[in-house]
Amino acid sequence: MKKFYHAELISSLEGLPSPRYDLVNGKRQSYQYYPLWLGKGCYQDCKFCSVSAFYHHTYRARPIKDILKDASRIPTKRVFIIDDSLSAYGDCLNQLLPELSQFKFRWFCQLDPKSALDEKLLDLAAKAGMESAYIGFESIFPDRLKNMGKTWTKLDHYARAVKNLQQRGIIVSASLIFGISPESQETVEQVLEFLVNCKIDTLSLYFYCPLPGTRLFEELTRSGINFSKDWSLYDGTHPIIIHEGMTKEQLEQLYWSLYQGFYNLQNTLRRFFRFPHNPKFWASSMARNLLIFRVDVNRRRSMLYNGVSFLDLLPWHNSKRSK
Repeated sequence: MKKFYHAELISSLEGLPSPRYDLVNGKRQSYQYYPLWLGKGCYQDCKFCSVSAFYHHTYRARPIKDILKDASRIPTKRVFIIDDSLSAYGDCLNQLLPELSQFKFRWFCQLDPKSALDEKLLDLAAKAGMESAYIGFESIFPDRLKNMGKTWTKLDHYARAVKNLQQRGIIVSASLIFGISPESQETVEQVLEFLVNCKIDTLSLYFYCPLPGTRLFEELTRSGINFSKDWSLYDGTHPIIIHEGMTKEQLEQLYWSLYQGFYNLQNTLRRFFRFPHNPKFWASSMARNLLIFRVDVNRRRSMLYNGVSFLDLLPWHNSKRSK
């Protein structure tokens, strides 16, 4: 028995079988979005990312004909393009996106901030049915972006990227990493003000997590820094790296104060006080902010939590908080 088994990368993704969408269609478990994939991997080399480590920061694209074959078999109009960045598919998007329009999907995807500056790409995506973009902004502090190996993204592009998307009726879901460097009430307030001023629609907040196999994990191990090896905590919602001068409890308190500040009533109304280019989706997104996400973070419940109870909206209902 070997400790590791390494397979050779499949050089071509052409002709792979379509997912068996029929196995889940109509079953008791309801899927709001069905997956569609364009390729595997990522060109970037962010040191915290397991995708970069697994695929050696390479990307392999599928033929357009295979993607369209899969799309024709999806039994719903709601689709999640599961690539780690839509733009990794490159110039082929100019041909693929118009072809996807025929299916009249309403879809969302992951997108890097730099790609959201490409207005031609966004026009094609909007016409093809894109309704939401999940963007890994990670941090608003340049030194932290450099620390993560994400120097290819620029902070001064963030606000423009958000505006470009929202002008086309596309909701912006931001992903940020917390605890890259020591945190304080001051850093929390700076991040919160930036997110609210940019009018970000939704926020997913994750602790800086040194996943095994990543450059971050290797760097921390070599430096002799002590951090938990309890893999059950490695989901991004538990603090793994505790900086000197701060306790785990203090870091968690700051994490939840940022989350709760973003989703409080005042800041939610500030974020959604803008022209609704897609009124129906704008209204439904604001409703989710007020009725679901705000309840979750107020009860310190992970955004990964799916068991929403509308009893939680009642002020006298004593729900159990998840930790």
